[in-house]
Amino acid sequence: MRTFFTRMQYRHKLAAIILLFTLLPVIVLSTIYMYKSWKEQTEELLNTNRNQLRTGVEELNKLQATVTSNLQLVQQSTVVQSALSTNLYQDLSGFYTLNLYLRDMIQALENGNKSIKLYASKDLSYQGMYFSSDTLLSSELKSAVVSSESPLLIIKENDGLYFYGKINSWSEELAIVEYKVPYTVLSDSFSFNLPRGSIIHYVDHANVSHLIKENQPKSLDPAVLSSDDYYVIEMPLRWEKERIRMLIPSAAILSQLKADLFLSIGAVAGLALILILSVHFIAYQMTRRLYQLVVSMNMDVESIIQNPDEQLGRWQDEFSRIHRKFYSLAQSIRNHYERESQLEGQKKSLELQLLQERINPHFLYNTLSSLRWAFPDERLKQIIFSMVKYYRIALSRGHDRILISQELDMIREYLSLQRFAYDKDFDYDIRFTDDLLQLYIMKHLLQPAVENAFLHGIKSMKGKGGKIEVVGVRSNEKIIILVMDNGTGMEPEQLQAILEDQDDVASSGGYGIKNVRQRIQLVHGKDYGIQLESEMNVGTILTITIPVMER
Repeated sequence: MRTFFTRMQYRHKLAAIILLFTLLPVIVLSTIYMYKSWKEQTEELLNTNRNQLRTGVEELNKLQATVTSNLQLVQQSTVVQSALSTNLYQDLSGFYTLNLYLRDMIQALENGNKSIKLYASKDLSYQGMYFSSDTLLSSELKSAVVSSESPLLIIKENDGLYFYGKINSWSEELAIVEYKVPYTVLSDSFSFNLPRGSIIHYVDHANVSHLIKENQPKSLDPAVLSSDDYYVIEMPLRWEKERIRMLIPSAAILSQLKADLFLSIGAVAGLALILILSVHFIAYQMTRRLYQLVVSMNMDVESIIQNPDEQLGRWQDEFSRIHRKFYSLAQSIRNHYERESQLEGQKKSLELQLLQERINPHFLYNTLSSLRWAFPDERLKQIIFSMVKYYRIALSRGHDRILISQELDMIREYLSLQRFAYDKDFDYDIRFTDDLLQLYIMKHLLQPAVENAFLHGIKSMKGKGGKIEVVGVRSNEKIIILVMDNGTGMEPEQLQAILEDQDDVASSGGYGIKNVRQRIQLVHGKDYGIQLESEMNVGTILTITIPVMER
């Protein structure tokens, strides 16, 4: 999971984080809301069924009151008690008369399918619709009725409710009254429409359930009473411990709430979809500048410079500032490479020039060596010897670095030649500490400086007294070399011309001061170079700074 997240684009990571902190709370809150709404609607439906069941229970309570009242009327009838106390009913005529009386009274008390019947204790010669002998009743039932102070309720499966009461005289038990209430009467008390699969049971004092009404035929499983598949509603009746129980399937409640549930889920899904699209759009807008920056980073430098982002100056956000910095960096890189290319070209040009100047003196060096032995003049021999030694050091077998001591020898020979060439009497003093003589220096680095001191200082002086000093000292990891003369000095314009190598005289003896500066900076960097100071009729000081090179 972590690897997958690290491989995701930043835009997708941002969208995922925003969704985590927006969509998740929406889903949680929506789930809580739907759950509470589900509970409330379920409770509302259950309350509706509870109220309907309560109405049916009230009808049953009224029925029980009616049954009790009718039993009392029969039990307290003096005509019935008188007839049961005499032997009149053994006479056919008398029995017929009593039966007609009872018929009228009982029919007046009966309602619907309910029926009343008397079971006499005395033997009867005749039996009718409303009279029978108590021998038809079980002894357990007779004992229970006789011992009960109130009407006794007996439930017969698939038949109905039977209420029993006794009729007594002051001296003996006369009969038992039976009042039957069929299940159809009980069912009519619950006339409302049951939810699909629902069941209503009559639960007696022994906790035995008897089916009263159902929407679909179902066999009652005792385990269903505690099952989560049903909602159970119970209400007590007025007599003894009897109660009515209603079982409503959870599926029935769900079917009634299904439309609202789907509507809520659809609303949450629609909200989630809108939220996802909004987050994706926001993440895209937030990371668009970053994406453009990444695209620019994948381009080459020239393409970045030639096709700048049009939005660089429009936006002021963090990404735009990074983009501008990146654009500036690309420009700096291009400028750096351009400078490097220019410096490389200059370096090659200097190297070519140096190679040419190595080749040209080679022929001269060999020729001078031959002339030296051809002429006996000692002065001429000395001049030729100085030139041979100068060019021998100048060639140095093609090395571009020589010992400082060799460079100083070459300067001495150069100054000797200048004395002879211009017939100029001047002094020179070369002073370097011993620790510098065995260090290395770029070849021909000091010769142009000494040449500049002679041509622009000593040569122009009238008479004697000219002097050139070359002094070298070490300062930590740097070597500082001073080339000084007490010549005529230079005007500021002439000084600037020499630094830029524009003066014909400055270029006649070597590379020129400008080339010296360029060589130093090409090889050693911009921390090193030259400084030139001059004052008219006072002299000139040229300061050269190079690093310490042991090879």
